[in-house]
Amino acid sequence: MQYIKNKDIPLSLQLIKSDLTYEEDATVSYNIYNSDMSTIAVTGAELTFNDTLKGYTYNLPSSEWTDQITGNYVLVWSISDVDFLHQLW
Repeated sequence: MQYIKNKDIPLSLQLIKSDLTYEEDATVSYNIYNSDMSTIAVTGAELTFNDTLKGYTYNLPSSEWTDQITGNYVLVWSISDVDFLHQLW
């Protein structure tokens, strides 16, 4: 993904279950790291489920990432309150 510096960054994640329904009750957050994952550039907020888009969404304001520079970053999702193993059986 490519984003323009000093512009808000839309984030979204869909969790689709094996029965092709959407997971709506998970707790989803994120961190953005620099390219070698040695530093957290942004500690993310908890995303909310958007029923229209059937996914978790957050619009990361550029004001929350004031030291953003041109380069590569790694987005790491954190997902909890979901029993993935139970859904496989």
